[in-house]
Amino acid sequence: MQSLNINIQPCEDEYVEDIIDLLEKSDLPVEDIDTSCIKFFTAETSSKLIGAIGLEFHGGYALLRSLAVAPKYRGNAVGQRLVSHLLSYCEEEWIDDVYLLTSTAASFFTALGFSEVDRKELPDSIKQTSEYQYVCPSTSTVMHKHLS
Repeated sequence: MQSLNINIQPCEDEYVEDIIDLLEKSDLPVEDIDTSCIKFFTAETSSKLIGAIGLEFHGGYALLRSLAVAPKYRGNAVGQRLVSHLLSYCEEEWIDDVYLLTSTAASFFTALGFSEVDRKELPDSIKQTSEYQYVCPSTSTVMHKHLS
């Protein structure tokens, strides 16, 4: 694993198409991506987008969306750093509970302190999201992390 100088920051408008391209190349859904509803953070190195993560706010809860890292940069803790940044941002915004749905990365998120929860335990505001209702399959793993 090489040490990378990574800058993580809120998404700039010029990166929206690049984020969507990265998500598609990572086999993540893009049909409901709306940057007016999803706050994205980007990971960059040498002014090049190498990763992205999204966040939706729903009442007092947050839904982690669309973590993706360019294949060349996987294994360099870029994903972990993006998640850590997102969780710190949630704490700054007084969000105590972060949820996510995943079909492929449950072990990755478990290592970062998320726990699997029953779908019935989700707050109604998260159950109303497009991600829960139709984007992610009903077989997706539902995960939760309580902050603070």
